[in-house]
Amino acid sequence: MSRLRLMILMVAAGALLTTGCLSKPYPNKNYFSLSAELPNTTTVQKAKRYTLMVGTVNAASGFEDRLLVYRIGPNQYETDFYNEFVAAPARLLADLAAQHLDNINSKVRVVKNPGMRMADFGLETYLEGIFGDFTVTPPAATVNIRFTLNDLRGSQAKVIMDKTYRCTRSIQEKKPTALVAGMNVCVNEILNELNQDFEKMAR
Repeated sequence: MSRLRLMILMVAAGALLTTGCLSKPYPNKNYFSLSAELPNTTTVQKAKRYTLMVGTVNAASGFEDRLLVYRIGPNQYETDFYNEFVAAPARLLADLAAQHLDNINSKVRVVKNPGMRMADFGLETYLEGIFGDFTVTPPAATVNIRFTLNDLRGSQAKVIMDKTYRCTRSIQEKKPTALVAGMNVCVNEILNELNQDFEKMAR
């Protein structure tokens, strides 16, 4: 075989390989949200005495982004490029807390704009961690959120509650769907506990 013919065959083979690589489909990304159970009621709620504004929302380093996070070692974590939340998880959790308290708390009404006067209370959210712990058997979903409740009724804001809520729930599979389902169990438990604490503090 002539040298020229061999070069032509090599170029053609390279072109075919390149075309095959370019046409290979990449896996689709999956998007997840967080949720919490709300009471199914049609009764008319009584007017609530206090108003609540949701304020600062932050997250610990490593949990600010939307990608799902897995713990794979004592001090080792990895992110999942193909599975992520629809928005920053700290923002999702703050919105869920506001919705949850507005629906089930007997004392406070959540407002986006308090109008002519300052809201009675302000809620700050700090996400300490939300991840799948794959270093344990069975694997587990972990959610840690710090909520700070401020009394805004005086001349200066006063912290009346500063508490971190921690939850870990075992999951059956190392799959994103199972992980997020476990996270939602934790979120629901944490928000119910937050509401109970808020009922005691808001007075």
